[in-house]
Amino acid sequence: MLEDLDSLLPRRGAKHCKVGRILESLEPSDADILRAALADPAKWTVNALHVALRQKGIELGYQVLYRHRKLSCNCVSDDA
Repeated sequence: MLEDLDSLLPRRGAKHCKVGRILESLEPSDADILRAALADPAKWTVNALHVALRQKGIELGYQVLYRHRKLSCNCVSDDA
């Protein structure tokens, strides 16, 4: 029944998740600010960061932020 399980493995085609792509597109100073916010869960909960970024016109979903912060996205191997 599970002989072909490996064929169902999700493909990781994107080099970066959406957070990583946004970080690449920002000015360096803005990217540093976002990286600092991502690295400070005591100050910035995922929900607070999601709401604040949305107010600034950056649409990043709650789950995308959560996965990036927990290092469970495509950026892990690229240190984004």
